[in-house]
Amino acid sequence: MAFRMAQSELVTLDELTVDALALPFFEDERPLRKTAGLVDWRLCGRLSRLMLRDCVTGKLGETTLVATEKKFPFLRLFLLGCGPSSQWDDRREWCILKQCLDTLEAAKIRAFAIALPGRSLELVDLADARARFLATLSERRLFTDVVIVEASEALRSLPPATRSQRVHEY
Repeated sequence: MAFRMAQSELVTLDELTVDALALPFFEDERPLRKTAGLVDWRLCGRLSRLMLRDCVTGKLGETTLVATEKKFPFLRLFLLGCGPSSQWDDRREWCILKQCLDTLEAAKIRAFAIALPGRSLELVDLADARARFLATLSERRLFTDVVIVEASEALRSLPPATRSQRVHEY
């Protein structure tokens, strides 16, 4: 499985060669921030309108599939509810990661990008979030290409060698 990290910028999202993007967000995260905010902007506020109509709430366990209307190279966008940000902890992070990977596997997604849960509000350090994600991901066999999308300033805080690697070979 190939793994890399990419900057959360529209130009970078336009270059992704993945099947889907997974965007976790909190029930009380309004407006959407970071990668989710960029995606919402490109979709002309479609995600915000879904939230205003309570079609998408961000409640813990909620998963919503949204078509990207050919505004991105990937066709599928998975919105993952993280619940209220005040209830964030390691256990919740693990549950959201597991839910995300289970959903992507069920949809037969082989290559995906993800904004890590908790990072939109900076409730978790990037290095810690990355380590927990890779530990959860290492149990999976279906995925061939995984990209973590993160703000460029946070990416600069990581050692260069951790930004791109092969996670494991089969």
